[in-house]
Amino acid sequence: MIKNFIENKNVIGVFSDPAGAKSVLAYLSIFKNSAKKITTFTNKINRNYDQFDLKINYITENFSGNLLDEADILITGTSYPLNIELKFIKLAKSKNIFSLSIVDHWTNLKKRFSERDKVFFPDIITVIDKEAEKAALIDGIPENIIHILENPYYHFLANWKPKIDRKEFFEKLNINYNNNYLLYSPEPFIKFELNKKYGFDEIDGLKMIIKSLSNLKSNKILIIKSHPNDDTLKLKKFIESLENPKLLFLKDFDMNHLIYYSKANIGFFSNSMIESSLLGVKTIRLLTLLKNLELDPLKHLKFKFNNVYSVNELSKNLS
Repeated sequence: MIKNFIENKNVIGVFSDPAGAKSVLAYLSIFKNSAKKITTFTNKINRNYDQFDLKINYITENFSGNLLDEADILITGTSYPLNIELKFIKLAKSKNIFSLSIVDHWTNLKKRFSERDKVFFPDIITVIDKEAEKAALIDGIPENIIHILENPYYHFLANWKPKIDRKEFFEKLNINYNNNYLLYSPEPFIKFELNKKYGFDEIDGLKMIIKSLSNLKSNKILIIKSHPNDDTLKLKKFIESLENPKLLFLKDFDMNHLIYYSKANIGFFSNSMIESSLLGVKTIRLLTLLKNLELDPLKHLKFKFNNVYSVNELSKNLS
């Protein structure tokens, strides 16, 4: 069950990070008919937000403090690194407005509310499950403000249907309707230097996939969808250097349809692994390069994943 915190309230929803946006908008969409009024703000424009049937207002970093004047409750996503959500949380606290933040992952929980040496917690922090609750407590988040709330976007995806058919979607991709494609959707390891923690980056993973497809003599197209937070362009430049017509790099594109029409979604620890599982698409998690399997933040989940721990396993899953 997902608890309704917005019934009969004037609600302000705020998000920046795309994954956090999905959680907030899905939550507001589920309970929108019970609220008095819902107003949403973001500093990041994303054309896929229209799937939630809620009006999105764009603001700059230097937003006006009166945006919360009529609010009964503030609902935010949680960006990491920090973004506008924390500014709204601090503003809500200064105005004695109830605030709730949805954490959509199992990592960097306290850091999402930390600015320099200070921490600004909302009145409630919702976490996905018991494992996230344990991580939050270890991080030092007060137990009395933690509330377990399964990611609302999971519920949204369970009922999601494509708005355009396969033929029309392939035309948007500019690839042959009769072809099949694999999707690679990694995290921005390079940007946040996560290779130091995990022992590899997104380019290492791509090299492994390309090698496996080459050994299989596969004709499948490989679409590489960069993470919304990735702005380093290193992955794009590497792909362009290969001059391989079977590789297609995408930055901004509708993720749900990309997953839905793919033969498989390949990645590591991102929310797209859960999303493709919920959409009934083969989900391949590359754990071959992971130096310590205990570092896998999704290891406790019961979703249908095809976890691969060797090159041979990868080849079998791609064949």
